[in-house]
Amino acid sequence: MIVKLSIIIKKLFLSFDIKIKKDCERLSPKSRLIVIITLSLVLAVSSLFIFINSLCEIYMLNNSIEIEHIYPLGL
Repeated sequence: MIVKLSIIIKKLFLSFDIKIKKDCERLSPKSRLIVIITLSLVLAVSSLFIFINSLCEIYMLNNSIEIEHIYPLGL
């Protein structure tokens, strides 16, 4: 699931990148820099959320293995 999310985010970023390149040609250099920084921050934050989600899934998986080891078949 995490891999699918990262692929979707990359595809969205690339599609926005193509659209923004066309629109950025009309912007001033300072505005271009602001757009690039904003997109980079959005990508970094989404990657951070995916990383945190994967850590939570690993933690939950480890806890469920320990619980099943102590209480077989969930009894």
